[in-house]
Amino acid sequence: MSQSLQIGVLLVLVGGALLRIAAGDEYLRYVKESMKPWLLLSGGLLVVLGILALVDVLRSAVRLPVTVKLRIGVVEQERGAARIERLQRFEADDEGRLHEFARAIVAAGCDGLIVHARQAVLGGLSPHENRTVPPLRFDVVERLRAAFPSVPFAVNGGIRDVNAVVQALGWCDSVMIGREAYNRPWLLAELQQQLYPQDDWRRPSADEVLEHMIGYAAPLLASGHRLSAITRHMLGLLTHTPGAREFRRLLAEGSRAAGADISVLQSARALLRPAA
Repeated sequence: MSQSLQIGVLLVLVGGALLRIAAGDEYLRYVKESMKPWLLLSGGLLVVLGILALVDVLRSAVRLPVTVKLRIGVVEQERGAARIERLQRFEADDEGRLHEFARAIVAAGCDGLIVHARQAVLGGLSPHENRTVPPLRFDVVERLRAAFPSVPFAVNGGIRDVNAVVQALGWCDSVMIGREAYNRPWLLAELQQQLYPQDDWRRPSADEVLEHMIGYAAPLLASGHRLSAITRHMLGLLTHTPGAREFRRLLAEGSRAAGADISVLQSARALLRPAA
């Protein structure tokens, strides 16, 4: 690991630790309460400097595009109604800091920005809550995109259907879909049909998908891989369709049983055929 890379990683780690400590009450063990704003400022500055250093190192080390994924802002730990009220606000100063951060990243050589349209709460929320509680602010991301018209942009956060993707593509270059594509993979087929209607492409049935997965899994099982490592990524195949619960149960329980083999997938296929 090069010295520049080590410095960048160290700055991010130390800055992140400062932010985490200052977001809660742990900092009171070491300094007075009046130091909290300075700890937050110092932590944020170290993280920014670390990210800029990492972008510069990566740009010089690889030929692939270097992108940065970020949120529109950070909210320090709040409680109850105060947290909800703060999350509802996104003021001119917040937007100014977001644009300054994006400008610094781009100046460091970043080839594209992936922006999650929520603020992040430091402390007080679980990772799942941080993905759902802060409100989506696509208007903020749209203004950020307009401020950097030559930089490739992707928007992320709470995009779960074709209409939302099409709407976002009206002002953004691309859309990042994460958990929804994993939990409901047919969304990708719906997008293919909506965005590329001219292609001669036919959506496969669930039965056909399982047939292909049986062919994929057989040699892996023969070489010693566990069936559960394969089926765990297939549990969302029938999300929002009849028989989904029984399908998930069969795959989840059957693949964990001792000696689980390809017959579990064959049983799942047989279960679905009446509805295929």
